Amino acid sequence: MPTNNTSRAKLFIPFDALKGFREILSEKEKIVVEKRILSEDDLEELNRTIHTLEKGMIVEITYYDGKDYIYLEGVLSKIDLEYSKYIQIVKQKIPLECIVNIKIVEQF
Repeated sequence: MPTNNTSRAKLFIPFDALKGFREILSEKEKIVVEKRILSEDDLEELNRTIHTLEKGMIVEITYYDGKDYIYLEGVLSKIDLEYSKYIQIVKQKIPLECIVNIKIVEQF
Protein backbone atom coordinates (compact mmCIF):
# COMPACT_ATOMS: atom_id res chain seq x y z
CA MET A 1 0.00 0.00 0.00
CA PRO A 2 1.60 3.33 -1.08
CA THR A 3 2.03 5.97 1.63
CA ASN A 4 1.42 9.64 1.25
CA ASN A 5 4.57 11.82 1.34
CA THR A 6 3.00 14.31 3.76
CA SER A 7 2.10 11.66 6.29
CA ARG A 8 5.60 10.22 6.01
CA ALA A 9 7.10 13.69 6.53
CA LYS A 10 5.21 14.02 9.82
CA LEU A 11 7.39 11.24 11.20
CA PHE A 12 10.43 13.49 10.96
CA ILE A 13 8.98 16.69 12.44
CA PRO A 14 10.79 17.51 15.69
CA PHE A 15 8.68 16.95 18.78
CA ASP A 16 8.74 19.61 21.50
CA ALA A 17 7.41 17.94 24.62
CA LEU A 18 7.75 21.08 26.74
CA LYS A 19 6.26 23.88 24.71
CA GLY A 20 7.94 27.21 25.42
CA PHE A 21 10.81 25.63 27.34
CA ARG A 22 13.42 26.59 24.73
CA GLU A 23 12.25 30.22 24.82
CA ILE A 24 12.49 30.32 28.61
CA LEU A 25 16.01 28.91 28.48
CA SER A 26 17.12 31.44 25.89
CA GLU A 27 15.64 34.25 28.00
CA LYS A 28 17.61 33.06 31.04
CA GLU A 29 20.82 33.10 29.00
CA LYS A 30 20.56 36.84 28.38
CA ILE A 31 22.80 38.99 30.53
CA VAL A 32 21.13 41.96 32.22
CA VAL A 33 23.26 45.10 32.02
CA GLU A 34 23.06 47.67 34.80
CA LYS A 35 22.13 51.23 33.86
CA ARG A 36 25.07 53.60 34.03
CA ILE A 37 24.71 56.95 35.75
CA LEU A 38 25.54 59.93 33.55
CA SER A 39 27.77 62.73 34.82
CA GLU A 40 26.47 66.28 35.20
CA ASP A 41 28.31 67.33 32.03
CA ASP A 42 26.80 64.45 30.05
CA LEU A 43 23.31 65.27 31.33
CA GLU A 44 23.74 68.93 30.42
CA GLU A 45 24.91 68.09 26.89
CA LEU A 46 22.05 65.58 26.47
CA ASN A 47 19.54 68.20 27.66
CA ARG A 48 20.95 70.77 25.24
CA THR A 49 20.69 68.31 22.34
CA ILE A 50 17.13 67.29 23.27
CA HIS A 51 16.00 70.93 23.22
CA THR A 52 17.40 71.43 19.69
CA LEU A 53 15.46 68.49 18.24
CA GLU A 54 12.68 69.09 15.77
CA LYS A 55 10.12 66.80 14.21
CA GLY A 56 11.39 65.24 10.97
CA MET A 57 15.08 65.10 11.90
CA ILE A 58 16.96 61.85 11.53
CA VAL A 59 18.57 60.96 14.86
CA GLU A 60 20.60 58.19 16.46
CA ILE A 61 19.52 57.36 20.02
CA THR A 62 21.01 55.02 22.56
CA TYR A 63 18.66 54.20 25.42
CA TYR A 64 18.30 51.72 28.29
CA ASP A 65 15.26 49.42 28.15
CA GLY A 66 15.60 47.91 31.63
CA LYS A 67 17.84 45.01 30.58
CA ASP A 68 20.17 46.29 27.89
CA TYR A 69 21.19 49.31 25.86
CA ILE A 70 19.36 49.70 22.55
CA TYR A 71 20.64 51.67 19.57
CA LEU A 72 17.98 53.14 17.29
CA GLU A 73 18.23 55.35 14.22
CA GLY A 74 15.26 56.91 12.49
CA VAL A 75 13.03 59.89 11.86
CA LEU A 76 11.89 61.85 14.90
CA SER A 77 8.11 61.72 14.63
CA LYS A 78 7.12 63.25 17.97
CA ILE A 79 8.70 64.91 20.98
CA ASP A 80 6.93 65.67 24.28
CA LEU A 81 9.09 67.54 26.77
CA GLU A 82 6.33 68.74 29.09
CA TYR A 83 3.77 66.06 29.99
CA SER A 84 4.68 62.48 29.14
CA LYS A 85 8.36 63.33 28.54
CA TYR A 86 9.23 61.03 25.67
CA ILE A 87 10.72 61.03 22.20
CA GLN A 88 9.14 58.98 19.44
CA ILE A 89 11.26 57.57 16.63
CA VAL A 90 8.85 56.37 13.93
CA LYS A 91 6.55 54.26 16.19
CA GLN A 92 8.93 53.58 19.11
CA LYS A 93 8.30 55.77 22.18
CA ILE A 94 11.37 56.29 24.36
CA PRO A 95 11.11 57.93 27.80
CA LEU A 96 13.57 60.82 28.21
CA GLU A 97 14.92 59.34 31.44
CA CYS A 98 16.11 56.22 29.57
CA ILE A 99 18.10 58.07 26.90
CA VAL A 100 21.87 58.10 27.34
CA ASN A 101 22.97 59.50 23.98
CA ILE A 102 21.45 61.41 21.06
CA LYS A 103 23.14 62.36 17.82
CA ILE A 104 21.50 64.37 15.05
CA VAL A 105 22.31 62.64 11.75
CA GLU A 106 20.40 64.83 9.33
CA GLN A 107 18.42 68.00 9.60
CA PHE A 108 15.81 69.00 7.08
